[in-house]
Amino acid sequence: MPETNAIQAAYERFKLEWMLAHGYTLKNLIDELEQLRKESPELSLESIFHDWEFEYGFNTEIWPCFEEFLDCEYREMEDSDDGQQ
Repeated sequence: MPETNAIQAAYERFKLEWMLAHGYTLKNLIDELEQLRKESPELSLESIFHDWEFEYGFNTEIWPCFEEFLDCEYREMEDSDDGQQ
């Protein structure tokens, strides 16, 4: 299995691609986080993002969690890479 940083980078890329595939942009994400920041100005941006990711999402729609990504999407990515070699 590739090192942890490579897997985490693959997950971050997957989340960006998921947003685009579902019609969301970085601006949509920023707008969502800004709204939560106004409601809880004492929280750090990291806390706000975590809350948004696990409690709100885009109208309750969100990418798979990291564990699900590893079990499904990442495994499929590895399998397709193996097939190309």
